[in-house]
Amino acid sequence: MYNHLNLFFFQTFIFDFDGTLYLSNEIKKEGFFHCASPFPNGKNIMDYALNNLNKQDRYSIFKFFVNKISDKELKESNLYKKLLDDYNDFTLNNISKLEPIIGSLELLEKLKRKGKYLFINSATPYSSLNEILIKLDILKYFEDIFGMESSKLENLKKIKKEYKLNKNYMIMIGDGIDDSNAAYEFNIEFFPVGKKLTKNNPNYLRFI
Repeated sequence: MYNHLNLFFFQTFIFDFDGTLYLSNEIKKEGFFHCASPFPNGKNIMDYALNNLNKQDRYSIFKFFVNKISDKELKESNLYKKLLDDYNDFTLNNISKLEPIIGSLELLEKLKRKGKYLFINSATPYSSLNEILIKLDILKYFEDIFGMESSKLENLKKIKKEYKLNKNYMIMIGDGIDDSNAAYEFNIEFFPVGKKLTKNNPNYLRFI
């Protein structure tokens, strides 16, 4: 069904970022272990956090990690902030070196030429997401970007309301179940990419 989707029928395109425009998911995972590695048993504690915590955002993961390795409240607070800063630096520096997913920048260029509205809807914190997009020089393609401060569903609602858009012409493009669920709950079209959802590496060349 998706192979026959007329992508250019839509007027508003909402992209996830990680795994959708850049293959950055592994770097983000690697960043957690990079930050944990200097601590005794740090990698094992981090591995447990990544595989067992219900919430998988950086704040929840590092709060859990610091709680396990520190017993002083002041030390915990300072260490928590340092780990978040180190993680942000590691992911920013490494993601900025990545090549974009095949055809992704060309697709963004084509959509902009056609007068489409483009947005980012990501589970990354807004400030970090903004830094990454500036570093990659792709912020210019998007009307606005939305991060983890609200759920992906809430972000879709904001996009529609703030920009007075027609849901019938909105499409979400992503590589995760959270992207798919948000699009389904908001009742807009969803276009899956990536191995988790399609069993294939993401590639946009057929739309160029």
